[in-house]
Amino acid sequence: MLLTSAFRPIPELPPGQIRLVTGRTAAGKAFFDMLGVFAEFETNLRRERQAEGIAKAKRNGVYTGGKRRIDREEVQALISEGL
Repeated sequence: MLLTSAFRPIPELPPGQIRLVTGRTAAGKAFFDMLGVFAEFETNLRRERQAEGIAKAKRNGVYTGGKRRIDREEVQALISEGL
């Protein structure tokens, strides 16, 4: 069967060949720092794509922004009351 060949057991490694990556060594610290760099890179790419999409939507007149959460008239009324 096709499925049984995909689920073959993983051969066991001898106990001395398994090492955990920790931040205690220079190599481990470098590894975790690189993970952080790539995560930040992905976040920045996402922000750029989002900004490009918003700019395109604004050019097409589709994007108008979010709902106003503050009523300007209410704020003016509160200011005139001294609050």
